[in-house]
Amino acid sequence: VESSSVLEPIFTAMKVGTRVTKEVKLYAVHASFINMFALKPLAGDLQAALTRPDMLALTESQANILFGNSHVVGKSLEIADKSFVVAALLADPPSNSTISYAALTSVDSAAWGEDRRKEEYEAWGSTEGGRLFFKLKPGVLPAALTKVLQDASERSPIHTQLPPDLIKTLAGKPLLDLTLVNLTDLYFDNDPADGQSITHHGDRKTVYVLAIVASLILLLAVANYVNLATVRTLGRQREIAMRKVLGASVAKLSRQFLTESLLVTLIASAAGLLLAELVLPVFADLMERKLDSLLCLGNLIAVLLIGGIVGIAAGAYPVWLAIRVRPQMTFSGRGTSESIGALRLRRLLTVLQFSTAMALTSITLAISWQTYFASHVFPGFDTKPLLVINLPQDVNSPATRAMTDAISRIPGVSGITGALNLLPGRSYNNNATPIFRSTGGKAEMPIAQVNANYFEVLGLPALAGRLFEQKIDGAEKANVAILSATAAHDLGYLTPQAAIGQIVTVASGAAARAMRVVGVTPDIRFVSLRDVAKPIIYFPDVRGNILTVRFEGDMRELERQIDTLQLQYFPNDTVRVQRMTSYFTDNYDEDL
Repeated sequence: VESSSVLEPIFTAMKVGTRVTKEVKLYAVHASFINMFALKPLAGDLQAALTRPDMLALTESQANILFGNSHVVGKSLEIADKSFVVAALLADPPSNSTISYAALTSVDSAAWGEDRRKEEYEAWGSTEGGRLFFKLKPGVLPAALTKVLQDASERSPIHTQLPPDLIKTLAGKPLLDLTLVNLTDLYFDNDPADGQSITHHGDRKTVYVLAIVASLILLLAVANYVNLATVRTLGRQREIAMRKVLGASVAKLSRQFLTESLLVTLIASAAGLLLAELVLPVFADLMERKLDSLLCLGNLIAVLLIGGIVGIAAGAYPVWLAIRVRPQMTFSGRGTSESIGALRLRRLLTVLQFSTAMALTSITLAISWQTYFASHVFPGFDTKPLLVINLPQDVNSPATRAMTDAISRIPGVSGITGALNLLPGRSYNNNATPIFRSTGGKAEMPIAQVNANYFEVLGLPALAGRLFEQKIDGAEKANVAILSATAAHDLGYLTPQAAIGQIVTVASGAAARAMRVVGVTPDIRFVSLRDVAKPIIYFPDVRGNILTVRFEGDMRELERQIDTLQLQYFPNDTVRVQRMTSYFTDNYDEDL
């Protein structure tokens, strides 16, 4: 390895004076990141920005957002009540960059909390979405480094923490499969795209489908032009015959008709480029991609070149018809109609044109109908009266407790509950834990830690037994559990009622914990319809970082009041407030 660097996200709020800008894309990197990605500052000392704990570098656009101009070197800002100096100004990353950052800082930065930094450096197999970049020495193959990293993983301390039954299940296979991906291949790599990611990702199939659709539309236009040009050529047979009588050669006639075709297609290409320029901002917003460099000189030349090729191809058939015109027959009123073969070809083009248009319209309607259904399917509870607040701190922190109390006093709020990293509509990626029945049998499922009133606030009934109760189960480490319907089935209980009162053992070895099943609830769809619903076992817990508020009234009024409260209790942090319904509809944004 010639050099390496982490890229660790610290999405945070930045404060300049009294104005707070939230969700700034700040990343912690090593100083080697400068040479690895050939970064050149527009102003200031980038080396200092990426080595000093109280300094950072801003991109030009972020500097304008924070300070109103790009003359920011030496100026100060605050992150979580700590002061930082802007040591360097960077150009904005290219629009086609896989990694889009607004600010960079050192891995030793005070903006990156010491506890989290220690966790990231010492916890094997755990990351909060970061990346590790390597620059290999000339001649070194990625496979060699992959083997070194895989061997290090096999010797890591995480293996000493694994329960014996899990090691047995692995049957000699590695716990972690480490893979290196070339930076040029990262955008279309499926593995990071499927999980938590800080980088943009695309789907090759989507690109191919869009390219096919574009090609079909172009073919429709060509078929339409050939049909119209053919009819026009037939109407000009006397003109063509007269030109031949006056001495026009086949080459001259061919040039005339090809020039006409080229002129039409090049004008159409120019009109298409103008339309693309006008519609590009809307399309870029729809695709959630920065496309400001799409209409560069190379692409403009390519479009005009394609237009020329299309013009020659589309004009070939009318040229052939013009060449076959016979003056004697034309002037005598014979031979002015198409041949049977030509007529059949035009009819075939017409059928192709309409059938392709019908197919594209049908597919669009089908996808729209499917997307609407999937985004509105019943997830197991009514989402309309629920608002989700994603907190920067645990619910037991003083600021969170104060904000929770203030929200509970808002008229119309009938309940507020917390959960740990559990968001309906999102894949719940907590590690699967082995759950053992007292009478034999085992299943693996994630553990969900929720407040005792969680199901009550969501309005989720019990299929059997009871829900958690605040007075009984509100204490920390209460040894009771609730199973989802799928979890009860996977553990071998024939009916939800059969699971009530049963003892299950969670995990094994020193971490084993006996829990009594007090209830079974319907499955909640925590994922989109593309995925199978996972079994889940719920524990009552007083912790959590995600609040769910049940509100009867105008949701916009509640959002307005919570916006005011978050400025009061979390002035320097990002608090995400989103309606529960939108978490499910967001899963189908790309489909739409």
